[in-house]
Amino acid sequence: TAWEYTPLRYWKEGCTYKFYAYAPHTSNQKGNKAVVTLNETTGMMSIAGVALKGDNLHEAKTATEQMKSFITAPNDVDWMVARTGQTAQGTAHNTVEFTMQHVLAKLNVRIRKTESLSTDADIKEIRVNSLSIGTMAADGSFTQKHKATQDATTSEEEWTTGNTTMTLNGTKDFSVTTQWQYMLESLVIPQAMPNAEVMLVYSFVFTDGRKEYFTYCTPLKEVFSTVSHLVSGNSYTISFTIEPDVIKFDAVINIWTDII
Repeated sequence: TAWEYTPLRYWKEGCTYKFYAYAPHTSNQKGNKAVVTLNETTGMMSIAGVALKGDNLHEAKTATEQMKSFITAPNDVDWMVARTGQTAQGTAHNTVEFTMQHVLAKLNVRIRKTESLSTDADIKEIRVNSLSIGTMAADGSFTQKHKATQDATTSEEEWTTGNTTMTLNGTKDFSVTTQWQYMLESLVIPQAMPNAEVMLVYSFVFTDGRKEYFTYCTPLKEVFSTVSHLVSGNSYTISFTIEPDVIKFDAVINIWTDII
């Protein structure tokens, strides 16, 4: 239940030690082949070759509730570093404490319906059919430049994106409730706001058996219109609320009469 280091080492009296920390250890990368290095002069860390697959990190606990279960993905790793190295004297039982910070960003999508739709006798349920966000940078390298949390307004970026891309896909085919339900919680490479499109497909299922499908599309840049970059250590959440005022179409046929 607690983090630990290996191999076991012992204090030597009268000596001063410097400590640096990152997670996960190379043996716990779940197939990721990223390499961590330390610049002993500056005390800054680098993580080269980080790769993501866009795995959905939410795990459905029941048929009607999508609960958070962070880091259940088999391929994606939540990289963390202690941005400030710690110094301690060589005294037995001395404790060195770190504040770990995420260096990736996280993108969440959640959904709910209004209470009025829940009590509408003509509507049996509202179902999410699919969710996708794409495309986004899927690999990159981190070079630490700050000793504190990365500032969203800074022009000095710590990440360099690679050439591969990914599309994020959310939890599919579940019934929407009046409580927030998470469809997506995916780690993302910090990057300039990508030219990605958010596409949500959902359907109204009526008590008489009819179904009406709706598709909502919008650029990610318009969702986060005041944000220029996805920044390390930030969690970005898109919230959808389905309301009664959906678009309705009607069609009629009339005699085509030319007006002279």
